[in-house]
Amino acid sequence: MAKCRQYSRGFTIGEMLMVVVIIGMLTYVAIPAMRTFTGSNADLSAATRITHTINRGKDQSRRRNRAYIVDFVLLMANGPGGRVDILETRGTSCQSASDSIFEENGADIVHSMPVGGTEVEGYKGPNEKLVGLVGWRMSADAAFSTRRIRLCIAPDGATSVIRARGSAEPLAGHFEFALQRYARGEVERTDGIGRRVKMSFSGPARLVID
Repeated sequence: MAKCRQYSRGFTIGEMLMVVVIIGMLTYVAIPAMRTFTGSNADLSAATRITHTINRGKDQSRRRNRAYIVDFVLLMANGPGGRVDILETRGTSCQSASDSIFEENGADIVHSMPVGGTEVEGYKGPNEKLVGLVGWRMSADAAFSTRRIRLCIAPDGATSVIRARGSAEPLAGHFEFALQRYARGEVERTDGIGRRVKMSFSGPARLVID
């Protein structure tokens, strides 16, 4: 009995070229869409990153029995930029921290969180280029301030506001800071709703969902 020969059929050059063309077209369409999607969520990404880092600082404060400082080093009202630092002090209370934070070598930076392309020496983490840390406020009807401000987190989780050396005031109500996304162009303009993060006297930092 004669055996049937089986032949395997490969791809022709034309078929392979067609596949390459289709992949190229899909890539051409997909990359701009991905860039738009990523840019439209940059403020959410930055707000989430800062929120998680603050809450991680609260946990470290409890475990290490040290007062931690959330230092809003740089705030920008009308464009990209901003920076928040988390520092560990030598003290175990916010009252002692309010003294040590103003002393040379009185605290160590444990986390630094820049946005908007703000440069931080040695920092290699995320830095959303078109996001600005636009300010903070302590009531819903107040205007956002761009003045530098420091919050203190005690090992028991209580949050205080440090306004000057030797002054640690327990946070009354809530503290809120905002981030804004900006559009590309020579003149920066807002692009999107922005994001807000709230902190209370004893609760964790949390994103505001309107």
